[in-house]
Parts: sequence; C-alpha cells; structure tokens
Amino acid sequence: MEVSRLLPDRTAAGEKQWCSIRCPPGEKYLTNADQCKTLYQVFQRGLSISMDSPCLGYRHPVDGPYHWQTYREVSQNADNIGSALVHRGVKKGQFVGISSHNCPEWSTLSIACDSQSMIMCPLYDTLGEEAVKFCLNQTELSILFVSSKTIDTYIGYLPVAPKVKTIVKIGGEKGEAHPSPHNPPQPEDIATICYTSGTTGNPKGVMISTHSMTATVQAVGEALGPGQTFRASDCAISYLPLAHAFERGAQYCMLRAGARIGFWQGDVRKLSKDMVELQPTIFAVVPRIINRIYDKILSEVKASAVKSYLFNWALGTKTAEVETGVIRNNSFWDYVVFGKIQKMLGGRVRLIPCGAAPFKHEVLQFFRAALGAVVLEGYGQTECCGCAAISIPGDYRGSCIGGVVASSIMKLESVPEMGYLTENNQGELCIKGSNVFSYYFKNPEKTAETIDKDGWLHTGDIGQISEDGGLKIIDRKKNIFKLSQGEYVAPEKIELLYERCPLVSQVCVYGQSTKNNLIALVVPDETEAKKWAKEKGLTETSLEELVRNKELRKDILDKITKLGRDGGLRSFELAKKLYLDYIPFSVDNDLMTPTFKLKRHNIAKHYRESIEKMYETLD
Repeated sequence: MEVSRLLPDRTAAGEKQWCSIRCPPGEKYLTNADQCKTLYQVFQRGLSISMDSPCLGYRHPVDGPYHWQTYREVSQNADNIGSALVHRGVKKGQFVGISSHNCPEWSTLSIACDSQSMIMCPLYDTLGEEAVKFCLNQTELSILFVSSKTIDTYIGYLPVAPKVKTIVKIGGEKGEAHPSPHNPPQPEDIATICYTSGTTGNPKGVMISTHSMTATVQAVGEALGPGQTFRASDCAISYLPLAHAFERGAQYCMLRAGARIGFWQGDVRKLSKDMVELQPTIFAVVPRIINRIYDKILSEVKASAVKSYLFNWALGTKTAEVETGVIRNNSFWDYVVFGKIQKMLGGRVRLIPCGAAPFKHEVLQFFRAALGAVVLEGYGQTECCGCAAISIPGDYRGSCIGGVVASSIMKLESVPEMGYLTENNQGELCIKGSNVFSYYFKNPEKTAETIDKDGWLHTGDIGQISEDGGLKIIDRKKNIFKLSQGEYVAPEKIELLYERCPLVSQVCVYGQSTKNNLIALVVPDETEAKKWAKEKGLTETSLEELVRNKELRKDILDKITKLGRDGGLRSFELAKKLYLDYIPFSVDNDLMTPTFKLKRHNIAKHYRESIEKMYETLD
C-alpha cells in the first residue's frame, strides 16, 4: 500500500524526496481548499458550522454530569477575554502566559489570543521551577493566567520575574465593559511559543506561526480520508497536556469541524469514569496511557482460565480481521467478549490517534480488535507542530508509522558515522513545509543548527523509508556516544530491542567514552516479575524485594542479550551489566520529559553510585 509518493523531479536529480498521497498529482503540498490560513479562521469555521451546538464541556459537581458551553457562548467568552487583554494594554504580538490543567478556560483563552493576534505562552510544572523562571524572564511576560492550585506558586516567582505585573486567577476574567473589535493575525504571525523541556540545559522556546498549526490541522484531517476525518458529531476527551503541540493540534482539529471537547477532572484514576460519562468518539493517547489500560485489561482476563481462553479466541479471530483491513464492533465477539471493554471507554470510541513516543504493534492491534476503532500512529515533534507523518486507515502492517502529511515533504540525509546511508534508504529524517516552526525564541544559533539554509528541519531522528513511502523511526542521532575504542553507540536502538523482553518495563542504556562496555538500568515489569518469582517458588512478593534478586537480574540480562544478538547488535552494543530498580522513570522524579523521553543526564546523576559500582566490577 502506497503511503507516500516520490517526487519525480527530485528523484531524477539523485535525491529522494517524498510527499503525501493526499496531494493532487504534480503538487508537493496540499492546497488550502477551505481558506483557513490562521487559527482564528479555524475557530470561525467551526462556529459557522455549530453555532448553538455544544463546544466545550466540563463535569460539575465532582463526578457529576457534563455541562456544555455552545460555540456561540465560547465565542462571546473569548471576545470578553480578548477585550480585557486589550484594555490591560496587551498588544498584538505580545505574550500571554497560562499555567493550568486542561479546562474550558484554557481553550477559551487560546481562542481569545487568536482573535487579537497575541502569542499564547503555556507553562507547566514539569518544566521544573528554574525552567519556569527562565521562561517568565525570557518572554518578559506581563500577564499570566493561573489556576487556583498554582496561584501561590506563581506569586512566589514575582521577586525573580519583575516583568509580571498581572496574575489572573482562571475563572475570574471579565471584559464586557470594554469591548474591543477582533484584530486577526496574518498567516505568518506567531500563534504560540511552546517550550520544550529538553534533556539538558534551559528549555527552548519553539515559535509556531498560526499558519503552520492550521496547515497541520488540515493535513491531519485529509490524511484520515473522508470516511474517518473529524465531524461535527464527534466528541473528544481532553486530558493530555494542552501545553504540548499534540493535544493543542487535536483540539483545533475538533474546533475546525464544529465538534465537542469534554475535559477530564484532572485525575488519571478517574479517566475511565470521565469517559463513561462523556462517551467520546475520539480518544487521543500516548504510550503511558494506552499501555496502562492494556495491562489492566489483560490482568483481569488472566484471573480466570475460562475467561482467558475465550478472550484469546475472540482476540485472535478479530485480529485476523484487522490484518485484512476490517475494523468493526458489531461482531459476535463484540457482544460476548469485547462489549465490556468498549463500555469502559464510553462505548463510542471510533478513532484513536496515537503519538508522542513509539507504540508496541501488538498493543495497537489489540485496541483495533477489541474496540473496533481505527487506531492511527503518528510521528512528530514540537518543531513540526506535533505531526509530520501519520498512518492511514486500512494500513495496519505495523512495519511503519505511515506516510508524510500533506503539509510537508520529507527526505533522508546520510549519517555515515552511524552507518546510516541514503542509498540504503536510511538516514536522518528531514522535514520541509508549512508545518515547520519559525525559529527558536532568542536563540538564532540553535535555530541555524536545526533548520538549514534550504528550509529543511533536521529532526535528529534516524528514519528508514520503504519503497512505498512508509516511514519507520529506527534510531536517534543526538543520543549517540563513543566508547573508549572509538565505537559509536546509539542507545535508543538498543533500548527498543531490550523492551521486547516481557520482564522489562523500562530500560536506559548507558556508556562512557572512557569505558569499553555498556551497562543498562532496568525497571522490571511488575506483573511479569511476580509471575517469574512464582514459577521459581520464591517467597518475595513485591517488586522492591525482587529487584535485589541476583537470579532475576541474570535472567533478564540473558534474555535481553539474546534479543540484542538476534536483532543484529554488535558485541560492543550489548549491555554487560544491569542494575534493577523498582521505581519507574517518570516526569514526577525528573527522569523523563513531559513527552516521555528519557532524561539521560538526570538518570546518570541519579544512578551515579550504582553506575560506578557496575563499572568497577567490569574494569
């Protein structure tokens, strides 16, 4: 199945470039058919479609029913906030800060900024205190909207952020007394600054134009095709951080269609209850969430031998259907086995966009079969508005993410020091098009490193493109390091292989330029570790106890070593020692970024003593 199309003129010139199959023949990019060139126009389009229909919803009281604001009401609220900002002296092109959980007020403020050409500046706690202070001062924010939970924290920042003159508690905005006409942006105007947490140093402020986000939203809709694209009848649940491009883009996809967005209550333990009440049709996910649901379902099934037998029979039958391109939720097995799972997520989910990090193919196939939903994987980063490639409905092979979206084109660039060459259809993935960010705020050097003189965004990810244009991310360029003999090591490639071991939940491969060998820090899978202990007849019952078991450590090392060898790793790419920990790498302990990438520098500091002890036994 063709998922991207080669550009003939560039192929003839000796360089393979790929565009979307959704582009008209002879075109590199999608034409802007509906004339939405700014986010302001995106909302106006949704407003014209669903004027008095629900737009933004929230639960009140706690665990109560959803209450809805119509598109007309949201538009009026946004006009009031925009007028209040103008009255407070905020001008076109100036920053408006926000720090809050997902809520209707967050989205309304975003729409207000769009109508007055102001730049949204989301801040989030997981950046860390020093990074937040850096952002406040770099942007010279004068006005900041905060939730009641964080207002005291930000008041505490005032002595070191002297430009902040106004802090607004979310929910108390008024502007009716000072109405101000809209001041819509031009396509090239900046809509938002998204700070990326990064793995070291200060965060980078990614400046995204209103047209870049708009073009990405339209391209994603086109990629879904007429049968699956966003509709006015759709409903999405908003729970992923709005400070990130993935969720922000997903919301504008809904607003453009005139669809509904219901907000969760902010507690992951209540997410399923929120979904049962809301009954969403769109459920955007990241690996952490979908894996948690998957593990919960499987653990319940395994509790009964009869249930397990029937479940596996049903899953095998429906997965075979999925592999032929059939997605449905009205089979015999849906009524007998999968109905309970479908109701757990509201019973109406039809589309699950997946992003932020790699997903296991068997997990995606499971949800396609169990929910009868179209599950699509995407690839992106903040610097390309959260989406550069996406799988298309009907392509469920699992051998690639999908094809390039219609707002951009892609190519590969050889990375010879890592052995990735374009003649083998491998290399650093480069993206060019309207979804590429404008620049890093006050950081021209880093901008020049990332976007070359011809406008190509160098993603830092190593890609492989199949003959039918399918993209697969196989490595990460920026995370390579040298060992003492001069060998280059790409840890993410090794980690992807090691994570296939059922006993491994998380893994971080580590090496030093002064050492000959690699070591690995592993968080075992709790369910599998306890199963292993039971088979061995051990008395340890908790993961905290099991990680100290030398036999478990040896068994995991043996298994991942075999996976590595079977996967083609060279001897120096195999970890020679393991350290097991029962505490997962997470955003809360600052060992992962908010987009769930390992903070390798922080991990190395956190486990310094354990790393030193492992190397002592290897030297």
